[in-house]
Amino acid sequence: MAQFAIIRMQKFQVSDVQGIQKHNQRQGTSKSNPDIDYSKTEQNYDLLNDQNLKYESEIKEKISGQVKRKPRANSVVLSEFMVTASPEYMNALSAEEQKIYFEKSLEFIQERYGQKNTIYAVIHHDEATPHMHVGVIPITKDNRLSAKDIFNKQELRELQEEFPKHLQEHDFKIVRGEKGSEKKHLSSQEYKEKQDLEKEIQLLDKEIDGKKKEFIDLSEALPQEKLEIKVQKEIKTDVKQKLFGDAEVIKKETGNYVLAPKQLKELTGYVNAALAVTKDYERLQSTDLVKENKALEASNDSLHSLLMNSRDNYTKLSEENQTLISSNKDLKARVADLTLEIKATYQSVKEFVNEHTKTVRDFKSVFKDFADKIRGKTSEVREKGQLEPRTSEFEKIHQKEVRREQDNELSR
Repeated sequence: MAQFAIIRMQKFQVSDVQGIQKHNQRQGTSKSNPDIDYSKTEQNYDLLNDQNLKYESEIKEKISGQVKRKPRANSVVLSEFMVTASPEYMNALSAEEQKIYFEKSLEFIQERYGQKNTIYAVIHHDEATPHMHVGVIPITKDNRLSAKDIFNKQELRELQEEFPKHLQEHDFKIVRGEKGSEKKHLSSQEYKEKQDLEKEIQLLDKEIDGKKKEFIDLSEALPQEKLEIKVQKEIKTDVKQKLFGDAEVIKKETGNYVLAPKQLKELTGYVNAALAVTKDYERLQSTDLVKENKALEASNDSLHSLLMNSRDNYTKLSEENQTLISSNKDLKARVADLTLEIKATYQSVKEFVNEHTKTVRDFKSVFKDFADKIRGKTSEVREKGQLEPRTSEFEKIHQKEVRREQDNELSR
């Protein structure tokens, strides 16, 4: 029996939180998850909350109370763990043992990522395998919201190593999954689809086992002892008459065998049983259950490959997106610095020009030469891709100041 500890983590943005809440608290009927048996939903419970929780408001309240910097719209605000074990192992535990298993798992998560950051621990008993969803707000020890820093590659490796060790310390005969196994990388939906395929394969295996049993039963109908039938060869006797003397009796074997009625009946039974076994074996071969089973296994492997490729593409795109976001922030910061420098430069130039010019016309003439030089520098920056092709902050300030000087001149 497989005895693997299973723990997986997914990251969610604030736009995902409402959907997570509806799934965990069974708010409405799910059309995408046919495995939910709503007649057992009342058996579900939350280890941390007696009543349903509003995830989004709870998350925002905790973030505002601990994190100084306001999170971006696309920030990861929730890291959810899915905790369970191999279906055979988990379903073999009693209800009380399952509860202790989940309590010790929650204890492990809270010790590792902060009790105050853990907002729910929902246990589902209305699906095929009992499991628990634990929600953690990824706040670092220095009060930053950063799932990337907390759940780096090293941490995720240690998570898979330390989780089963913690359960072993509490007398659960559990081990970690195979290193490099794809199971630990699958999302909840992907893992569920894989389980559905495995169930189909198990049903086919049971059907094949049933057919094998029928074959064995028919085989056992044949006598197990060695077939021993005593037969005699048929001998034909001819009498040849002679003219003189006694008649000559000639005995000759015909090649046929003589069986007693009882022996014939036994032999007929053996032959009929053998024919029945042969016929049923041929029928089993024609059902092609073995080929169907292999086809399902191949389909399962193909689906796993597709899912893993999708996951890798998503990871790659996410990394590229983070790189672009970081570059954009750097560019915005650089533009802001340039804007401040331009404003300061403009003020200095304005004071200098005011000291050396008396009329608006003199001011415009002197300032025009300086502005042309600034435009040239700005064009160089744009050509290098460091600024967008738009009116520079210097030009806006210059235009505004020229209009103000003109108004002052007219008023005088």
